[in-house]
Amino acid sequence: IGLLAATFLILSPRIFADAFYNDKDLVFLSVFAIAMNTSVSFLLKPSLKTAIINGIACAIAIDARIMAVIIPVLTISIMGIKVLKAEVSVRKGFLCFAIFVTACIGCTILFWPFLWDAPIDNFLQAFKNMARFRHNPYLIFMGESVRASNLPWYYIPLWIGITTPIIYLPLFLLGVMATIKSFLRKYCQIWSTQDEL
Repeated sequence: IGLLAATFLILSPRIFADAFYNDKDLVFLSVFAIAMNTSVSFLLKPSLKTAIINGIACAIAIDARIMAVIIPVLTISIMGIKVLKAEVSVRKGFLCFAIFVTACIGCTILFWPFLWDAPIDNFLQAFKNMARFRHNPYLIFMGESVRASNLPWYYIPLWIGITTPIIYLPLFLLGVMATIKSFLRKYCQIWSTQDEL
């Protein structure tokens, strides 16, 4: 299944085409996928080793693009749920949390020289700059020239629909429906086995 997912990723025409003219996104995609993989390993088997590896991988992803902060946020949230569900002891959960956060914050600062002078202030400044991205070109959309800031709500779903291979879309919808069905069948329980997690 993992190789099939990697094949789908490699054979995605939009990603392949984007790699020729946008080198930053491909790097971010790669480090984001690695950080997600280490997060899964950390959540399935919390330990000192997986916490440190995941902290380093998340730091590299954050340094590539600051929006990768979503990975540590999700990782910490899921670890908190595991502690509440008694799947991980409070002591082990807190220890792994502390090691992961320390490794993630420490390596984010270490690998990003912009943060060396004032880590918190410069990180917040970078986050604010990302939120107000100043790139506002004209795009050709539905045969008309439209400013990127004035695109209609259906721009993203439409472009995903026409640039994604046809077989991926029904498989995605099938996966979403199966996940929702499983979630509702188990009375809104997020997961009940390691495989579901």
